[in-house]
Amino acid sequence: MFKAKNQAAKPKVMRLALVAGFAIVTISLLVARLGFAGINAGADSAGVAPSGLGVFKATAKPEPLPDISFEDAKGNAVRLADFRGKVVLLNIWATWCGPCVEEMPSLAQTARRYASQGLAVVAVSEDRGGLDVVRSFFDKHSLSGLDIYIDKTTKLGSALHANGLPTTVMIGRDGKEIGRIEGGEDWTGEAAQKMLQGLLKGDPNAPEKT
Repeated sequence: MFKAKNQAAKPKVMRLALVAGFAIVTISLLVARLGFAGINAGADSAGVAPSGLGVFKATAKPEPLPDISFEDAKGNAVRLADFRGKVVLLNIWATWCGPCVEEMPSLAQTARRYASQGLAVVAVSEDRGGLDVVRSFFDKHSLSGLDIYIDKTTKLGSALHANGLPTTVMIGRDGKEIGRIEGGEDWTGEAAQKMLQGLLKGDPNAPEKT
């Protein structure tokens, strides 16, 4: 009698096990999907801005930046003070950073376009691999017009209180920070071009978010 009841209960136990297993798989897939959506949302927010300067943060009270040192392609020390008298677009990036890679061609184009007007595009790599890694990247992407700068110590980002890569700090001719953009930007876009043109003409209202 006990054996018969036990045998009769087995199908019910199996059905419950199947239902529980299906529920676990469904919940796991849902969690994975939500997690993937969150990752994508984060990647979009850190990537190239779809339009305008949506992440530009103007500096409330422009102050001189620390005279930080990094290296050029020949291993010579370079300081921010070396660019005094020019409008500086200081970009902190790395070859392993997706949004940085997307942004670099537009930075190179901007450097070529405005070099004669007093704009210095200073893109400083935070790659620990150093010069060889960055030079290979420049050759692969044909980034003519941009000079190579590296910061193997990765101290530059900390000194500038950058929250991530890429970060672009806009510096006036007097060496003071005007504002910054956190995340990638299409520097050939209309909003970015207007901002740069205004800064080169000395318009203090040029960087305001539009």
